[in-house]
Order: sequence, then C-alpha cells, then structure tokens
Amino acid sequence: MPPKYMSGSQKRKRKLKIEEMIQSQAGDINKYFVSNKNIVAEVEDTVDNSISREQDNELDENEIDTTKVIESVNVDVFNDHEKDEEFVQSENLNQETWSDDPEKWDNIDQKVRIFLVERGPNRDVINVFPKDSANRHFNVSHYKRILPNREESDRRWLLYSVSCNKIFCFCCKLFKKQVTNTGYGQLANEGYNDWHNLSRCLANHEASKEHMECMTNWLELERRLKTNKVIDAGVQVQINKEREHWKQVLQRIIAVVQRLAKNNLAFRGSCEKLYVENNGLFLQMIEMIAEYDPVMKEHLRRIKDHETYTTYLGCRIQNELIQILYS
Repeated sequence: MPPKYMSGSQKRKRKLKIEEMIQSQAGDINKYFVSNKNIVAEVEDTVDNSISREQDNELDENEIDTTKVIESVNVDVFNDHEKDEEFVQSENLNQETWSDDPEKWDNIDQKVRIFLVERGPNRDVINVFPKDSANRHFNVSHYKRILPNREESDRRWLLYSVSCNKIFCFCCKLFKKQVTNTGYGQLANEGYNDWHNLSRCLANHEASKEHMECMTNWLELERRLKTNKVIDAGVQVQINKEREHWKQVLQRIIAVVQRLAKNNLAFRGSCEKLYVENNGLFLQMIEMIAEYDPVMKEHLRRIKDHETYTTYLGCRIQNELIQILYS
C-alpha cells in the first residue's frame, strides 16, 4: 500500500520547487506596467505599437481602465534591426584606418555589413598611384565604364586600397559566398593588382553571375535601410500579431483581477492548476472566458501544449496586479 501522507522529505522538495518557480517569475510583470502612483500608460492600438504616456491626476480609484494599465507587451520572438549610429563608437571603428580600407574587411558580420552599406563606398582622392616593376599603375579612368552607346556608367562597386595598392569589389567583399582563384575571387578577397590585364578583368568580373548576385544583395539591403525596413514584411506581420495577442491576454487577466478584487472575493482555491476542481475563482473565470473568447482560448491552448511557459496566471502575478491597480 502506498503511504497515505507525504513524507517530510517530499514536503520539503515540493516547497523548494514552489519557491524556485516563484523566484523565476519574480518581477516579470514589471515589464508591462508602470508602477508609479500617478502615471498610467495609454495604449494606442496601432500597427507600430506606438505607446504614449500622459499624466492623469483625476483617475477614479473605483473605476480603472484596464487599457491604461498596460505599458507594452514586448514578445522577444524576433529581433528587429536598429539603425545604430553609435555602432561605430561601440565597436571602435575608425573610419580613416579601418572602414575606408577594403583590405581590412575580414570576418564581416551583419552589423559591420549594415554599417558599410549604410555609409556606402568611399573613394579617396588620389592624384598619384604607385607604379609596379613594369612601370604600370592604377588609373581613375577605370572607375567609369563605357557602354555600347558610348555613355559612361560609374562603377560604384570598384574601390582602391592605398595600403596595399590593390583594387576590390565593394559588394563582393561584403556579400561573397565562396572563394575562387579567378579574377572574381581576387576582387572579393585579397585584391587585384595586375594593371596590364585590368580592363579585361573588370569586364569579366561585372559580367559574372557571382558579382550580379552580390550587387543585387547590396542594392536590396541599401534600399531597405533607406526605407527602414530591414526585416521581411512577412516577419514584421508576425511580430505585430504576437504583440497584439499578448496585449489582449493581459487586458483580460486585468479585467478578471479587477472584478474579483472590487468585490473582495477570494482568488485562489486549494489547487492552482487549470481545469482542476477547486482551483479558485480566478482560474475558473479564465476558463469561462476561454470558452467564448478566441484570444484566451489560444492562450490556454499554448499553455496546455507546452508552447509557452509564460502564463501570467500565477498567484504572484495576481498580487502584483492588485498592488499596481489599487496602490
């Protein structure tokens, strides 16, 4: 026969587990609410989740608008790109010795790539170029391409490095996928300085498939940076949808807390699990709302299927909401 009562060791383990769970959720609710007494956060249901805060000294203590309690819901599922001018200082990028010299563009990560694309190719004004053993040197005329109709087109992608006396391809250096031993690989990696065959090399390079792909990636990223749309539109829609979901979940939880606290009713029962007998008025009201409301129904489904462990249904969250609403 199994023991009728829990042993002392089992009780201590259960108590320790409860304390660890409480500690793990400590302070979570503060991310979404303003705790100052005379300030409420006014939520504007806009696509860009713009939130403004205004002073309200005439708030009725007995009638609290739940939509003014929520400050924001930031679901960190996706990380939006931020155009950061401070990146140059934080990463100690020196424009004179680093960012203007394509020879030093090794191990380029996404932040460096965005910084260089946002700034664009930078050409130093040089009047005299060093000569090689055959008395040949780079000429600025190669910055221009003569089209079949005799018009000139600027090769924005062509850069000259003073430190190593070589030329590089701006877009291939940033967006290259593989290294080859051809002229394309040299322009995208260690640089090219065969001035005798330079015209042929440039013509073959700009007609190559690899260069065209890198050029497309460069122009696409440049366009998105100018319009401040670095993430795909579909991903942005998912972010806005998830934010709106969590805002509506919190609004319903706050409404339940308000009604129970206003009528001085007990929140918790003998058990704090969903769909269990005697689990208290709070969880029973949440279950009732889920029967008719698709937002809360989806929230409880995620909890049941273990898709999320952030429920905001625990006793500690309830106490913090009461303190914020009626402090």
